[in-house]
Amino acid sequence: MNVIDPSRISPLASTSSAWFLSQPSRTATPLLENNWFGAGPDSTRDYTLTERVDHRFRDHDQVYARFTYGGHNRIWDAYNNTVPTLDKVANWEHDNAVNTSVAVNWVHTFSPTLFSEFSSSLAHTWRDRFTGDGVTSYADTLGLPNRLK
Repeated sequence: MNVIDPSRISPLASTSSAWFLSQPSRTATPLLENNWFGAGPDSTRDYTLTERVDHRFRDHDQVYARFTYGGHNRIWDAYNNTVPTLDKVANWEHDNAVNTSVAVNWVHTFSPTLFSEFSSSLAHTWRDRFTGDGVTSYADTLGLPNRLK
């Protein structure tokens, strides 16, 4: 019986064999055309929270402050018309973004024809975009040396 000794199988081959692809959905010329076509999954979550406070201290002083926190989280088949793998790692892309902003405004009225206005705002965006699961060390999993550790 033809059986390969398990000690002779590379870590790369044994790990990648766990990432089997879906069966072909159409006939195609090997190595020239994609043999799979179908809808790719897409999971998107967008959210925004905004709070604003307006206050009139006197008839001559009005102030408002606003705080906004928003985010975007998307997991999808990163390469259109490729086979979405079952592990949601290979061929998948993760996109996370968080946006925070603050604004303040103060209006002081000196007279019916003269006023002063102060406005200020600050915004900060953080984004993390990656393929894979973001936690696994693929170099270690595949048995590849990593001299940067």
